[in-house]
Amino acid sequence: MYENEWLRLSRCYFMEYKKLASDIIHKDAQYYLIVDTPEHMKEIESLVKGKVNCSIFCISRVPLQWTPKIDSKYESLFNVLDHEVYQEYHLFNHHSSEDANKFEQALLYDFKNRLLKTGMDQQQAIVVACSEFSEVYVKELKDEMKFNVNQWETFKRNYL
Repeated sequence: MYENEWLRLSRCYFMEYKKLASDIIHKDAQYYLIVDTPEHMKEIESLVKGKVNCSIFCISRVPLQWTPKIDSKYESLFNVLDHEVYQEYHLFNHHSSEDANKFEQALLYDFKNRLLKTGMDQQQAIVVACSEFSEVYVKELKDEMKFNVNQWETFKRNYL
């Protein structure tokens, strides 16, 4: 697929499916739990509900793996999304596919803007990366946003 066609298709996909998941934002949250995709949000929400005052954010508000719920016109995107963006997350912004790099940058930009809109106190907030995938994106923003980062296993052990 030509690069400009792939980018057009990915923009349409993002616009159509980004409302599948909304971040769960608590005004006075001390912890910001970061998950991969909408599918993981429900699982984390059920674990913390009523135990810890936290907000929960998805790195990607759109699915990165193919499901039958997604219109078949987007199927060609998933050769890049599932394999390069989701499975090879450790290569963040260093993929051989420029399409994958651009999509990751778009995810990072969207994620960062959603965090900033919460008005979170970046010095006091503790950001918890709930997976290796989300840890990559959190590390990309850590120095710039100056928040504290905690590991999911440590958070679970201490609060759940």
